[in-house]
Order: sequence, then structure tokens, then C-alpha cells
Amino acid sequence: MNYTPKNIGLGVLGAMSVWPLVYIPLFICVMFFGGEWLFESFHYVIAVHGMTTLLGLALTVGYAVHALRDERLPMEQRLLWAVILFVGNLLAAPVYFYVRILKAPAPRFAEN
Repeated sequence: MNYTPKNIGLGVLGAMSVWPLVYIPLFICVMFFGGEWLFESFHYVIAVHGMTTLLGLALTVGYAVHALRDERLPMEQRLLWAVILFVGNLLAAPVYFYVRILKAPAPRFAEN
């Protein structure tokens, strides 16, 4: 694999898109089975929870803006992607990343 800045950036963006799906089961396990450790380091749990919430919000807004500005899609599909991202953001963000960012065809440039 070629480790270019673009590929590294796509990897980081993909990991950030999947993180909320991984985080929710971890958070539930910590809340139910944390025991004494949970009371001693609850501020860390809340800090990670807050950062994950902000990450999810940033991904949703960023992907919705990307969908609305994507000239390769008809306007109806742009609006549909934006609605899907806001309604089902937890599941839609990784799907949008895979379909529209990772596997999207290269943009065509106008020929002179």
C-alpha cells in the first residue's frame, strides 16, 4: 500500500466514521460493569463520551455539506443523502464514507 498523505487521511477519516459504532457497546459495558473503577474515573468516561458526541456531530455536518456540494450526484440524491445523514447519522456516516468518499469515482474535469 502506498502511504501518501491522502491515504493516511482517508484511513483516519474512516476510523473516525466507525468509532461511534464501536464506542456505544464499550460505553454500555463500562456503565453496567464498571464497578468501583467507574466511580473513581467517571470524569474520564464523561470526557470520552463528550468527545465522541462532538465527533459524531462534526462528521454528520461535514458529510452533509459534502453530500450537498457533490456535483457528481443529481440534486435529489444530494438531498436524500443529507436527510439520511441527519436522521440515521450513527449508521449512515460509515456507509457514506465507504460509498461516496472511499469508493467514489474520480471527478471529471471539463475539457477545453
